[in-house]
Amino acid sequence: MSNNFPVVAKEYILYRKRKTTIREWVKKKEDFIENYKQSNNTANSTVDDNSNVACKNIGVLNAEIHKEDNI
Repeated sequence: MSNNFPVVAKEYILYRKRKTTIREWVKKKEDFIENYKQSNNTANSTVDDNSNVACKNIGVLNAEIHKEDNI
């Protein structure tokens, strides 16, 4: 801004905001996966604790990890 390039400055600020948003989203997904790995059953590890799934596996993880975003 001090060098009189307000458009470039604004784009950089927006770029940094997008990167921060992406980093936060990825961190949330990593935390979900870690919680899933550490839980003793699917009801404790999923978004929907009313899950009808009997065992934890990659298919369940794949189905559950996006539920919060889709809701």
